[in-house]
Amino acid sequence: MKIFSLLLISSLLFSSTLYANNEQAYQVKAAYLYQFFKYTNWSNKNEANTIGVFAEKDIQKYFTLIEEQYYLKNKITIYSINNIEDALKCCNMIYFGPNTELKLQQLTQTKLSGVVIVADDSLTNGHLAMIQLHKKGTKLKFIVNSYNTLSQNIELSSRLLRVATKVNTDV
Repeated sequence: MKIFSLLLISSLLFSSTLYANNEQAYQVKAAYLYQFFKYTNWSNKNEANTIGVFAEKDIQKYFTLIEEQYYLKNKITIYSINNIEDALKCCNMIYFGPNTELKLQQLTQTKLSGVVIVADDSLTNGHLAMIQLHKKGTKLKFIVNSYNTLSQNIELSSRLLRVATKVNTDV
């Protein structure tokens, strides 16, 4: 059962995912964030597994749904965050949801260390992130910025890089 569940969640995440409405889109994005977390190696990660979320809509309930449906080895705590300082203190990964361009810009002006930044597909400055979600038709895909990850001593699994739509190495 455990293997079947893992295969199911993996096929959901790394295949061409379709979604029709915003709620379904947040479910898919939450699943992607969990997988990004799973396939990331931090050189200086603290022991807690935490994701901070800057978003108008609370997606924490979608993580709860994923954890309830599947046996997950590592529990991840989700924090709804309102400012950059809190995000840098608490989180291994930060997701910037729709309408958070200004907060993403502010974050890039801070001394960031060992935090994976994921930008929503709706952000125009998503290239500042390490991983940028993007919509291709009705499918959700992602782009990896290798320069940003390496500059923070973060290594993404080769398995994750293989399924990325594009891997940018430019500054």
